[in-house]
Amino acid sequence: MLGLAELEFEIEKLRQKMYLLYKDNPSDPQLVSVSQALDELLNRWQYINHEM
Repeated sequence: MLGLAELEFEIEKLRQKMYLLYKDNPSDPQLVSVSQALDELLNRWQYINHEM
């Protein structure tokens, strides 16, 4: 399991990837999978912060 700092780093990487995908092609089918992966990481982040 990722620590909080690593999780925040991965969240930021996926945010940037999603932004670039959207900027290059708003219809890119990869956007859905990247968005879902980002949602999963954000949910984990929220869970960890709620437990603290």
